[in-house]
Amino acid sequence: MFGEKKNSENLFVERWYQLLRENGRLAAVLPESVFDTTENKYIRLFLYKYFTIKAVVSLPQISFEPYTSTKTSILFAQKKTAAEVKAWNDAWDSASKEYSHLVTQAKNLIAVANGTKQKAKLPSIKNLTAEQERKVLARMLKNYLTELDDELDANTLIKKYTEELESICTIDKDTKDTFGFVNTWWVFGEVASKLNYSLFVAEAENIGYKRTKRGEKAMPNDLYRVDASGDILIDDNIEETVLDEMRKITWN
Repeated sequence: MFGEKKNSENLFVERWYQLLRENGRLAAVLPESVFDTTENKYIRLFLYKYFTIKAVVSLPQISFEPYTSTKTSILFAQKKTAAEVKAWNDAWDSASKEYSHLVTQAKNLIAVANGTKQKAKLPSIKNLTAEQERKVLARMLKNYLTELDDELDANTLIKKYTEELESICTIDKDTKDTFGFVNTWWVFGEVASKLNYSLFVAEAENIGYKRTKRGEKAMPNDLYRVDASGDILIDDNIEETVLDEMRKITWN
């Protein structure tokens, strides 16, 4: 699926999916760009579709120096069952159909407001009341509206949120082959709200060492504690590290 993509880590994610059984567990160090860059949007969608993300632990930039200064995170995930993937697909298809209907109406409402089209000649909106027009735009702007916007009409919403509507009405071409002709951010928001689950997120500022070309210096460790023998303390009734919080995660 990702053979043509330039980031090799995405090939590993796909391979892990192929090798794991249903409910199989995954823990891997990945570049942080996997989680927050536009070009890696497709691999994030792949992860959410086929895995239940249990935790993401951000590591400090020094973690793998002096060999690389790439910022990384540890991903903990569990492969979904076929039924769980179907539920995700059903939710995605439902949200995609709603988006496709709304985006046509929204684009036409914007064109009418801008004076480039006539409402009477547009089947998707010609019979809409003023309140229905507002509901279309409010639905598209679901993550932007505040209580102060409750009294604004459709034209005022278009003027106030011109840039936001332009962004929401833009189809993500880089994911269209796999996830359809939609704005994936909008559709994913709907899917996430329907298939909501707990996700542990943490940032470790220290990982027990700082390595340079001249050697390694001992540092505090936010990931786990060890006893005098160097053994990791799993459960000593003290909760102050990432590992302590990780122990609370429920795996199927």
